Amino acid sequence: MDEVDLDYIEAELAEGSPDPDAFSAGRLLGVALAGALVSLGAYYVYQSMDPEKKARLKKKASGMIQEQIHALTEIREDDEDY
Repeated sequence: MDEVDLDYIEAELAEGSPDPDAFSAGRLLGVALAGALVSLGAYYVYQSMDPEKKARLKKKASGMIQEQIHALTEIREDDEDY
């Protein structure tokens, strides 16, 4: 990175870019804690399901994942630059 790049970055920051504290330690810790609590809640709900509902949920989730994989591979095949 040279001086021109640094000047350009500083100019972008001065024009009202995102909060410079967007990645502060406190904010990252808060987001991580919130994610952990949501995951813990989801795990608790999943474990309290009866086996039939678990099986349906697994089947539905795997089907959705397979659809996304197929969609992504179709996009890649259609991409002439790849």
